Amino acid sequence: MKPYIYSARVTLYACRAVAAVVVVLLAGFPMLIGCYHENFRPLLSKERFTLISAFYACVPAVLIALWNMDRLLRNI
Repeated sequence: MKPYIYSARVTLYACRAVAAVVVVLLAGFPMLIGCYHENFRPLLSKERFTLISAFYACVPAVLIALWNMDRLLRNI
């Protein structure tokens, strides 16, 4: 196997793993923020809302970028 094909496969699997993590975080991010609030630093409700809003605003762009990267790597 040529080294660039091996590298493309590894990158493809890493891309899919990151996409899976992002999808899992979609469901669990509010709970993660709640755990952070209870265990590390109290957050105001405005801060919590800002963090959650920023996360959910960035997720579509991240998933689109990962999907396009997946398509590109499959073509290599």
